[in-house]
Amino acid sequence: MAMAKKTRTGRVLHDPIRDKLVPTDPLDLRKIRTIDDLVRAMGRTAFTARQVGDAADVVVIGLDRGLTYDKLDHAARVVRAGAAMVATHVARVYMYKDGPALATGPVVKALEYATGSRATVVGKPSPLMFRIALKKARCPPRRAVMVGDQIDTDILGAKRAGIDSILVLTGVDREVEGSGAMCSVSNVDELSDAV
Repeated sequence: MAMAKKTRTGRVLHDPIRDKLVPTDPLDLRKIRTIDDLVRAMGRTAFTARQVGDAADVVVIGLDRGLTYDKLDHAARVVRAGAAMVATHVARVYMYKDGPALATGPVVKALEYATGSRATVVGKPSPLMFRIALKKARCPPRRAVMVGDQIDTDILGAKRAGIDSILVLTGVDREVEGSGAMCSVSNVDELSDAV
């Protein structure tokens, strides 16, 4: 997780609490590699929790393999004091070294429950990320295909953005029923046959 304060020069976002952190200009995804990069791209300055105390404007929730109750408690305090929450995505699990591992979604749900506030999701399944990528690629949605292994993030996000999708069954989700994907493949080697 990262905390952020407003910068004087940032113009990408409106007031985070009133406008729910909706970008007015597209984010340059090529420059975003970390949560701190995302925070800066949104017109904020990233700080550690120790530097910012409880005075942050935004709490950015992303994958944090070193998450502790202290970090969760601090984030909840900051949100209850008026900071907005931004989630990098809301996946339940992701494929890690030994198989599926807890992802950011459960942490987002815990903070929403603890604070009574809703997070703004900028990654999957929000269509925002897909629209930015399509615009950067100069590709209309009808010519794009999302290839993913999670129904509730990859496939749903593509559907919300008007993009066809292919479910790869070697990842997190292994059931095709009701996925909403145009088709499924057993592994990525079958993709050329599907497209």
